[in-house]
Amino acid sequence: MDLYEYVSSRPLSLTDPLGLDGSNPYGFERNEDLTPNWVYASGHLNHSQHAFAVTLLEKHDGDEVQRAVYKDLKKFKDFNGGYNKGGRVFLDGDIARFEALGMFSMLSELINPVKVPVRLTYQEKEFTVSGQTLGQHMLVGMRKWGVDLKKAKSGECLTDGTFSAKQVIVVWTESWDRPNGWTNRLGMWAAGSESQLEIWEQYLRNIRQAIYNKYDKTWFIDKTWDRGWIGGSQYDKGDQRNPWQPKE
Repeated sequence: MDLYEYVSSRPLSLTDPLGLDGSNPYGFERNEDLTPNWVYASGHLNHSQHAFAVTLLEKHDGDEVQRAVYKDLKKFKDFNGGYNKGGRVFLDGDIARFEALGMFSMLSELINPVKVPVRLTYQEKEFTVSGQTLGQHMLVGMRKWGVDLKKAKSGECLTDGTFSAKQVIVVWTESWDRPNGWTNRLGMWAAGSESQLEIWEQYLRNIRQAIYNKYDKTWFIDKTWDRGWIGGSQYDKGDQRNPWQPKE
């Protein structure tokens, strides 16, 4: 049996992958690898996007709303709980550790740490958060989250006889990533890809509900949208190089 393959050729980084060592109360590996994991990318490149938009009434200060939503986004305030049944996050400085829940979690923990690390950086002027996968994260790549403030087009301005809107808040997330090793390639093919998409869709649903609750009389761009629906897409980019991977 190839034990080095079992630990992805990193025996010093992966300790107790089945969670049988009760001496670690923190829920992550004691020899946790917090270096970017680009070298472990395997298989096809995946590109996914999710977004939703809400219109703001004239009485709302668009810049203020954008800053408030971004402040919460930086803290992942609306990630745990609510609509999101598939995962939770724990912040420790610039490191976010994501934990999957449910059936996907049970399968993932056979080969991956319970909590997988991501290093966060903040692009304040662009109201964007970037997350770089680290060590034994089941994915290799980057995900970004952002809050855009746009001027509403004439077709997007909603008027019901009383209210009209001139600005639009767009909250989005986008990722470019590959599986980490051949075992995660199989896992993503079997169920992981859909589970990942559901987590980010549910997170954005939580954010949108929080905005709706805070800013009264806020209307969605399209009144026919179901409140729980988030626009999203996922594409297999084959052997294409990850456009967010730093050049060597």
